[in-house]
Parts: sequence; structure tokens; C-alpha cells
Amino acid sequence: MAAVTPVRRSSRKSTIESLMFELGYQSAKVRVNQGVSLDGENLIITFEVDEGIPTVVTGIDIVGNSTIPTADLQAKLPSLIGVNYSRARTRNAVRKISEYYSDLGYYDARVTSKVIDPEDTASDRNEVRYSSASRMR
Repeated sequence: MAAVTPVRRSSRKSTIESLMFELGYQSAKVRVNQGVSLDGENLIITFEVDEGIPTVVTGIDIVGNSTIPTADLQAKLPSLIGVNYSRARTRNAVRKISEYYSDLGYYDARVTSKVIDPEDTASDRNEVRYSSASRMR
């Protein structure tokens, strides 16, 4: 059996925090508790997770698109509004918009995303903003 070192505990704690972040719990806190079994033979490690408030996407903006109408680009996006924010979902949405541009012959189109945190604005909304720039075919 592998020894449980402080480095391994810290690594596992970081893994759990990263997973919680990916699931939309960006302020999740993980505490590591350790103890010994009643017979004194086993180390018991418990990871306590305080999820905090989930980060929910409340809006999506598409900006910078001069060639393709916003409605066409939005139709290519999966439903993201009302669900917990996820970096993977955002990456997939960027990929879908990029593929759509490419399918239309705009091979050099550049699509990026940015999360707008309500703490950074006067808004109380969590938004994902997609920016696109394309050159003529």
C-alpha cells in the first residue's frame, strides 16, 4: 500500500477542487481531515467539500461577427443558459462556432470566449461572451 504523504493529500485536494470548479462550483472549498481507525491500524482520510454557490450561466453574447448573423451562430450553440458554468462546455461551444465558420469557407476565423463575472461589472449576471473575427474566403 502506498504511503499517504502530505504532498499526495494536497494533490488529491487540488484534484477535487479542480473537478468542483469544472462542475460549476468555482468557490468550492475542500478540507482534508485525517484520523486513525478504532483499532489503530488504519489511517482514515476524509475530504470535506463545501460546494458554495454554483456559478450559473445567465446570458450568452456573441460579438464581433460581421459576416454571419448572430442568430445563425446562436443556433449552433448547445443550451448553456441556466446550467452551471463549465470550461468544457465553453470550449465545445467555441469549437462548434469555429467549425461552422470553417464549413462556410472561413478557415481563418478566430473564435474566443470570455466569462464575465458579475463582480467585474454592474450586472448581476454570469455571462459567457463569444468573440469571432473572420476574413473573407
